[in-house]
Amino acid sequence: MPGSGEIPLNHHRANIREPMPLTGVPPAFDRTPGFEAIDRIARDGFWEILEKTAGILNQNDIYVTEIEDRTKEEVAKLKQQLIESEKLHLEEELKSKAEISMLKEQMRNLEIKCGQTDTKLEAKMKLLDMTEAKLSALLKEIGVLHTQIDKTEAKNKEYEAMIEELEREASELRSRLVEFTKGKDESSVPLLHALKEDWQDKTLCKFDGSEHL
Repeated sequence: MPGSGEIPLNHHRANIREPMPLTGVPPAFDRTPGFEAIDRIARDGFWEILEKTAGILNQNDIYVTEIEDRTKEEVAKLKQQLIESEKLHLEEELKSKAEISMLKEQMRNLEIKCGQTDTKLEAKMKLLDMTEAKLSALLKEIGVLHTQIDKTEAKNKEYEAMIEELEREASELRSRLVEFTKGKDESSVPLLHALKEDWQDKTLCKFDGSEHL
């Protein structure tokens, strides 16, 4: 059929001249009965070979057409795979770019946080230095207070000794007064009032530290 790639069997007979006899006998003698048989056999063999060749060519055309169709299908598949691969590659590239952008943003945020942390840390270090300075001053004040406490304790011990001494003197005076005033009126004894006043003066002097016995 036209356009199908097939060669009609009668195509060669319609367009090819009759071949010369294959016997090599001149044309003047090829019409004799014996030579006509030989010539006919030769022609029939020739046409048979030609028909077989045409069939082979037609079969080859069919194979070529099938190969072309398969090749086109494979090319189409490869093109589709290439398109899908490029699409996948593009998606992966966009995804990678998005991840890189996100990582960059995280790094910027971390840098900002680190800067804020450094500022806070610096402020805390300054506060710590101030605290250490205050603590050192407090320790000095505590040392001074300890010294004052030690002095006060020493003074208290002195006062306690004075009080004990005064108590002994008072006890002794009371004993003397009792002995002295036995059977007498205090108002009639001026010396008794003088002793009391003297004892009171000494007691006050010992407590305010203006006099030491």
